[in-house]
Amino acid sequence: MKKNYLFLFLLTTFSFLHAQNNFYYYYKGQKKYLTVDKKSFNIFTNAYFQKLSTTNIGVQDYTLLDDATSENAKYAQIELINEPNNFTVYNKKLNEVKQLPNVEYVGLFFENGEGDPVGISKHFYVKLKNINDYNVLQQTALQKNVEIVKQVPNMPQWYILAVSAGNSNASLEMCNQFYETGLFEAVDPAFMLRFSNDDEVDIEEVSNKAPIVNGIICSNDSNFNLLWGLKNTTNPEIDINACEAWWISQGKNISVAVVDQGIYLPHLDLSPNIGSAGYDAKSGNDGSVYIAGNTHGTKVAGVISAVRNNNRQIVGVAPKSTIIPISHDFKKDENEAIVNSTFSAQLASGISWAWNSENADIINNSWYSNSGWLDSQLLEESITNAIDYGRDGKGCVIVFSAGNNNSNVLYPGSFDDRIVTVGAIGNNGIKADFSSFGSKLDVVAPGKNIWSTSPNQNISEDQGTSFAAPYVSGLAALILSVNPCLTGQQVRDIIEQTSQKTRTDLYSYDNNPNRSNGTWNNQMGYGLIDAYAAVLMARNTLSTNPCNQGFQEPLQLSTLESIAPNPASHNIEVNYILREARSASLMIVSQSSNNSTNTYDLDLNTTQTSISISNYLSGQYIIALVVNGEVVDSKALIKQ
Repeated sequence: MKKNYLFLFLLTTFSFLHAQNNFYYYYKGQKKYLTVDKKSFNIFTNAYFQKLSTTNIGVQDYTLLDDATSENAKYAQIELINEPNNFTVYNKKLNEVKQLPNVEYVGLFFENGEGDPVGISKHFYVKLKNINDYNVLQQTALQKNVEIVKQVPNMPQWYILAVSAGNSNASLEMCNQFYETGLFEAVDPAFMLRFSNDDEVDIEEVSNKAPIVNGIICSNDSNFNLLWGLKNTTNPEIDINACEAWWISQGKNISVAVVDQGIYLPHLDLSPNIGSAGYDAKSGNDGSVYIAGNTHGTKVAGVISAVRNNNRQIVGVAPKSTIIPISHDFKKDENEAIVNSTFSAQLASGISWAWNSENADIINNSWYSNSGWLDSQLLEESITNAIDYGRDGKGCVIVFSAGNNNSNVLYPGSFDDRIVTVGAIGNNGIKADFSSFGSKLDVVAPGKNIWSTSPNQNISEDQGTSFAAPYVSGLAALILSVNPCLTGQQVRDIIEQTSQKTRTDLYSYDNNPNRSNGTWNNQMGYGLIDAYAAVLMARNTLSTNPCNQGFQEPLQLSTLESIAPNPASHNIEVNYILREARSASLMIVSQSSNNSTNTYDLDLNTTQTSISISNYLSGQYIIALVVNGEVVDSKALIKQ
C-alpha cells in the first residue's frame, strides 16, 4: 500500500511540474521542448506607458525602445531583481506584469543554460500548404482571434501573424494550435533571436595614407601594404595568394549579395562595382538603405569588391565582381536600436530577394545568432531555397561568419553543411582568440587587423569573423568568374580542397569521416583559403550540370617568360608573350629604400626587348609586365 501511495505522489508531482513548464514548439514537424527563464519578460506597450509603473514589482533598470512592428508602440526587456524559486511565484509575477497600465502584451523568455535566453513577442509565422490557401489562413485566424499582419516579402507561402488584443493565449500557444489543426505546412514561433554582427572596433580610421611603390607589383592602390590577407610581407606564407589569382580571375560578371546594415554607396572605391540599387528588407522595398553611423556593411563590401588599380586606398578579393546591397535593421548601437520582433522574417526576405529577384551568385552573411540553440524554420527555408534553386538551379554559394564567441560555430552557419562557414586568423596564421570553431567550421580567412572601405571616403581597421567571411565570398566570385558553370557544391568543394594547411606546428590536420575534402582541424577547418590554387582548380573542373554559359576556356594570359642574364651588369634580354593586348609595358621597380621606377613601352608585335641597366645601382629589382593597364606578371632581377 505504501508503494502505491508513493507512486501516486511521484506521478502527481511530475504531472504538476510538467504542467507548469509544458512549453514546446514545432520544428520540421517535431516537438521541441523549452525551459522557461523565470527572471525575464518582454513587455510591449502603447505610447502612454510609464516606467514608473514597474517600480513596485521589483525589476532592474531597463531601456524603453521603439517597437518597429507597431506605430507609437514601445518595447522593453525587463528582468526581475529576484528570480522566482517556483512557478507559483513566477505566475504571480507574470500576472502583475500583465496588469501594468498600458502594457498590451507580455512575452516569455526561454533558456537552455548555455546561450543567451530568448524571448517571444505577440508575433509568429505560418506557412500555407499551398499558395492559394489564404482563405484557410483567414478562417483559422478569425476563429482563434489572431491578426494576419502581412505576407513575408519574397516568401509567398509564409505569413506573419499576431495575437490580437483581448486574446489571453500566448503567441507560442497560438503558433502550436495553428500547426495542430493540420491545415498548414509549417509554423515558426518567431523567437526574438539576437542576431549580431561583429562589434565595430574602428581601431583607426584614415582618409588616405602614403602610397608604397613596392605594392604596385600587385596593385597600385595606395594602402595595399595594409592588406596582409592579400599579400603578407611579414609572414609571406600566411595570405590567400590573391596576387597570383588575379592573373587568372578578378570576379568579372559575378554578383555578390551583401546582407548587412546597408552600404555607403558613394564610396569611390566601391561605387563602380555596385551592381544594383539593392533591397531594404526592413521596408520590403527596392533600394538598399544606408543609415549614417553604420559602417559594418561598407567594410564587408570593400573586402569583397573594392576596385583594383585605381590609385585609391584598398582593393577587394574580387575587384571586378559586383555588389548587391541588401539592408536590414541592425543598428550601430544597441542603445539606439528599434526592436523588431519579426527580424528573422526580415533576414529571410532579404536572402530570398537576393537569389530570386537579382539572381545573385553568392550571398554573404556576416552575422549570426548568439541564441543559436533555438532555430527559425522560416529563415532556414530562405537559405536552403537559395542553395537548392539559386543560379537557375546550380545553387547559390552561401557564406556565413562562424561567430565571435570562441566556442562552437554559431547559428545559422551551423545548421546546414552546405553553408560555407568561416573562422578568422591573424597575420601569424594563428586562430583569432574570438573566432568560433568546432565540427561545423569549414575554412579560415584573415579576420584580424582588416582594413577596408568606410563611409565618407575613408578606410578603417576592424576585426571579427564578419571580415573573414567576405574573403571567402570574394574567392567564390573568382572561382565562378573563371568557370560560371560550376554548381554551388563544386564551388564549396574547390574552396575546401585547395585550402592551405597553415601552422602545422600548432594544428594537426587529420582525416575525418564527416569531412570528405581532405584533412581537417577543429580550430582551422580545412585551413586558410588559397585563391590561386582555387581558380586553377576551377579552370580545369568540368561542370556536372548543363549550363547556358558554356564551359569557360582557360584564360590566355600575357606572360613574362624570362630575363637573361640574371644576375646582370649591363644589358638584359626580356622575353614575353602578349595576348589580347591593347597596350603593354615593362616596369622596373627598385626594392631598395628609394623605390625608383622606370617604365619601357613594348611593341605589341614582338616578344622580346633589350634594356640597358648599366646606370642602375646594384641591388634587387622587380620587373613587372603591364598589359592594358594592369600588372599581369612579374619576376625578380639582381643588378650586380
